[in-house]
Amino acid sequence: MAKNSSNSHDLLPLTWFRQWALALITTCTLTGSAIILYKFIAPITWGIALAITIQPLYRRILRRAPNRTTVSLIFTFVLGIGVIIPTVWATHLLISTAIEGLRSVSPASVESLWNNFLKNHPETTSFAERALHILPLDAILTKISLFMENQAQHIVRSSIKSIFNTLLTLAVVFFSLRDGSAFLRGLRSLIPLSARETDAVLRRILDTIHGVIFGIIAIALLQGALGAALLWWLEIHNILIWTVIMTLLALVPYLGTFIVWLPLAIFLLLQGSWIRGVFAIGWGSIIIGLSDNIIYPWLVGKKIHYHPLILFLFLFGGMLTVGASGVILGPIVLATSERLLWIWRKRT
Repeated sequence: MAKNSSNSHDLLPLTWFRQWALALITTCTLTGSAIILYKFIAPITWGIALAITIQPLYRRILRRAPNRTTVSLIFTFVLGIGVIIPTVWATHLLISTAIEGLRSVSPASVESLWNNFLKNHPETTSFAERALHILPLDAILTKISLFMENQAQHIVRSSIKSIFNTLLTLAVVFFSLRDGSAFLRGLRSLIPLSARETDAVLRRILDTIHGVIFGIIAIALLQGALGAALLWWLEIHNILIWTVIMTLLALVPYLGTFIVWLPLAIFLLLQGSWIRGVFAIGWGSIIIGLSDNIIYPWLVGKKIHYHPLILFLFLFGGMLTVGASGVILGPIVLATSERLLWIWRKRT
């Protein structure tokens, strides 16, 4: 009792000037924290989202093996070895292979293939001459070569960053699993709402994260199956391996199955298989591509009870604002805003 009294005497009375000064200092420090952590927003967001997704299974295992640190390490290791690390590795390997393959194509070989095509299809000569007059072949090949060179250098520079982000994501998963209860208690203490209202907001956020992760996995499986159908029609060998790779790539925002089918289509075109190459581009860009842009917002919106158009705007708006982590943060902002408006409407 005496200790509490002593501490209360140490507190200065908050005049209006001190209140504004404290508010200003708090705002500046929070802004500075946000600026510092912004560079790590992607691994932090995905690490927390993955930890929340596997939380039910984690709690079930924890009842039988109560050592939180050991169980958290096992879950993090399995998640890293089974999903994250293979996805990052496959992405870099395929992108670098595709770029090296396209860089190895010489302008002379492309021109030779083009001349052979015109020789075998003389009815297209006049159209081809007009097209080349508008889009010179040499200029196009030069731009493609420069683009591939820049992309190759970008991959080398981003490899270390990808490794660091992967390790940071796994670290966030581990600590979110092991210390998630303590983090949640601290978060609850900072939310200026009643316990019931806080539960409503947090429950809505958790349901949204589960719905988004469910949608990402479902669309990745769908795109992997559609990609497998394309490879089967093109009579490509090792369909199972390529299907697994395309499914993993479909889990990565901004990337996807086109890392596989686009270089394949270009290779077919360069070989003179125009029908197969054009079909591959059409199937990949329309059938596989639209499954992500149309079915995903509809599927996730139906699961978390949001209109597909609203969810589409927050999904892609979030990606344009903060990058790949916007796939998670966009719907979280939507869910939080909707639940807070619901609380305001209920109070008034």
